[in-house]
Amino acid sequence: MMKNALMIIFLVFASCLYGAELTVRPDKLETVVAGSCIFSVEIKTSGSEILTDIQIDADKTFQLSMPSISTSTIIVNGQKSSFHIYAYSIYPISGGTYTISVKAVVYDGKTTRNITGTLPVFVKGDSVPLYSYDRTSSGIPVLTAINPVKMAMTVSDPEPYVNEQLVAELSIYSKFKLLKYPDFIYYPSFNGFWTETGDSYFTASQIHTEFGTVYKYSVKWILFPVQAGTATIGGAGTEIVISSYPLLPRKLNLYSDSIILFVKPLPNNCVPASFKGSVGNYLISMEAPRYIDSTAEICVVVSGTGNIKGIEEIEIPEINGADIYFASSEIEIESREPHLTGRKIYRWTIIPYSDEEIIIPPLQFSYFDPDLSSYVTSQTPVCTLGITGCASSSPVPSLTDTLPLNSEISVLKFPGLPDKVLFAAFVFSASVFTLGTARYLAKNSKVFTRKRNRSNRYKTYLKNAIKYAHAEDYDKSFDFLKKSLQSFFSEKESEKMSLKEISEAVFELTGDRSYEEIFARLEEIDFTEKTAVKSIIYDIKAVERLYKRIEKAGITISRRL
Repeated sequence: MMKNALMIIFLVFASCLYGAELTVRPDKLETVVAGSCIFSVEIKTSGSEILTDIQIDADKTFQLSMPSISTSTIIVNGQKSSFHIYAYSIYPISGGTYTISVKAVVYDGKTTRNITGTLPVFVKGDSVPLYSYDRTSSGIPVLTAINPVKMAMTVSDPEPYVNEQLVAELSIYSKFKLLKYPDFIYYPSFNGFWTETGDSYFTASQIHTEFGTVYKYSVKWILFPVQAGTATIGGAGTEIVISSYPLLPRKLNLYSDSIILFVKPLPNNCVPASFKGSVGNYLISMEAPRYIDSTAEICVVVSGTGNIKGIEEIEIPEINGADIYFASSEIEIESREPHLTGRKIYRWTIIPYSDEEIIIPPLQFSYFDPDLSSYVTSQTPVCTLGITGCASSSPVPSLTDTLPLNSEISVLKFPGLPDKVLFAAFVFSASVFTLGTARYLAKNSKVFTRKRNRSNRYKTYLKNAIKYAHAEDYDKSFDFLKKSLQSFFSEKESEKMSLKEISEAVFELTGDRSYEEIFARLEEIDFTEKTAVKSIIYDIKAVERLYKRIEKAGITISRRL
């Protein structure tokens, strides 16, 4: 009997010595509403015990951060003890007396035990609302310990004109620095807009307000509304990590509200004949030599602020005394901050066929200025080109034209080959050339046939894409444009490349990355609403210029790029 009693006492003592323990520090908390404080939970396990779970039951009037966890192990005389420390920060939003309950679940290989603890919390002050949308005098949201971070979408003008340049900015305002930039962002949808990227990713800045310093992280887009009426910018979302104390990260999910814009149509009165839809602020200029000989290049530049990529082609009227041929056009983006600025450059080749001066009339470019709410026309001055020589005005000189009448001419005569010998040599050379050409064509007939068929296919597909775009059947237009690209960049009809593969092929052929944006946009086009008319037409023209650029360079297209 005494032996059993001693055994029970030993087991109780051993469980107290080596059993799991839970300690909450401090033993109580005293704070104020909208203040923040820290408490820690320490769990000691011994021997084979394993901590499987820890649960914190706090009142809804607290905002609880993610814990900072540390673990250490001590072995004394062969006995192992582990210490698990969980540190939390809390943000009370209502005054009163509360109790935070803590429960740890421990498993020793046979049984599961629950260890509990409590922490009394005394909060002074009145209740405050969970969300506060007040703003500072500079328009920055007011941030508190309860709401230390907010996310908002803003636009430069809520009532723009059609094709007017807008800047949409998605901003995160925070009382604390972000521990890292967001790993992912659910970007907003831009329904009814032609979109250009502004800042490639978040940029950071500090703003000093009457309520303290605010950290701002923002990303921007440049938008151009494509039609009058309402247009929607969808909501965005992300997850960030902040910390007001070292080693105490706090994860927050942020969302922004959608924005509805009212897009105004362009006025119908006093529309210039040269207006083709450009909105912004532009200037047209011309560069040409004062004198030309047999050929020269004329350069026309449209520069300014607005939808540079959407500027329509400029045409030069027929010119007396010269032929003029379109050579190329290119776009140069000079800046994306704070607005999209750049220029579009057109080049023509002029070939005179008369000795008279060539007069190029003024070229006009009309646009709508949203600041003035009126149409503006910019034009080049009259350009006069002097001729120092021309392609067909210099006849081949003859002896009677160039020699004086009394000149003496000594003519040296050499014996010629008989006519029959010359004829036989001609027949032999022609036969050899004909046989060689026939043999080469016989060997490479399939190659020529395949190239000819491929050329016919991609040109036919491109014509169909243009036809259906003007007919506002954008689904078919996009399908034919994609088929045209695949036919152009594939040797066989069965070997079709994806738009991504074509994009890489274009870069390897030209070293130009600007076409990647076009192919990426083609993959993301949504034709459920008829808002892509300008987008698909611009992309078709860009693809057509790409074909001409590659063919002009004489590059051989191969599936094995």
